[in-house]
Amino acid sequence: MKFNTIKNIARKIKNINIDNIEQIQNEDGDDFYSVWKIADKNNLYILKKSNENEINNYNLLTDINIPKFYGYLKYYNKFYILIEYLEGADLMDGNLSKCLKALDTIIDINKKYLNKEINLSDSFDKELIRINKRIEYLNDEKLENKYKEFIAIYKKTIKTACHNDLLPFNMIVSNDKAYLIDLEHVGYLPYLLMLVRIIAHYKEEKGYLFYLEEDAKEKLIKYYYDNFVVQLNKSYEEYCYELDLFMFFEYTEWVYVYNKYKLKKDDRYNYYLNKCYEVINKSN
Repeated sequence: MKFNTIKNIARKIKNINIDNIEQIQNEDGDDFYSVWKIADKNNLYILKKSNENEINNYNLLTDINIPKFYGYLKYYNKFYILIEYLEGADLMDGNLSKCLKALDTIIDINKKYLNKEINLSDSFDKELIRINKRIEYLNDEKLENKYKEFIAIYKKTIKTACHNDLLPFNMIVSNDKAYLIDLEHVGYLPYLLMLVRIIAHYKEEKGYLFYLEEDAKEKLIKYYYDNFVVQLNKSYEEYCYELDLFMFFEYTEWVYVYNKYKLKKDDRYNYYLNKCYEVINKSN
């Protein structure tokens, strides 16, 4: 998109004098998002190609740590939003201090919306349909049996507002607080989803996209229990049982993708298949 077009869209949302525009690269550095950092003399903004779901989520979630929402514009049948730019760092490097701040934000959201149903983009019923479809592509009896166990827990687990795609690059720690970003997928869903999505894909491997030491991961798991889950009248053992099943669900994502699209099995597939079996063997 031409920069003049970006300027015009941004100015129609908010009257700002734009000095500079910079398109944002993705985490691998090999492509660009439809996201632009915009600077005027005093402030920084993000203009982002969006959709009605994200706009709805921004309008409903007004009292949690998310970027300030300035408004949106429909331009040639496409939606664009203008939000606050947060100067800070994501969680990809697995720094324990930053991750604890992220958990404080997650816990705050969990508490505010606990058992308070809210009409966000990713409804429980819609997600359950998506989740049920995954079992068709696991192609392994043991995986399927454990997955059925997960679905049974998923259906009855306590619900709250959850960012449904909270990978480590979708939280920013800025001015000593952690903020959720990219709000296309947020729903009234099982409480464990944000914690699990954050931690499941970390490896204790320097140079990996998401790095975190195993000891730090265990501290985060315990911190979340002590500061939130204990209030749900769940024992630590019950919490760990549910957590393992939700981690298993995260691991099956790549098994599902490789099988569904008939991709050549490689190290990534084998890694996630082995993680699935770690959960299965743990409960035997």
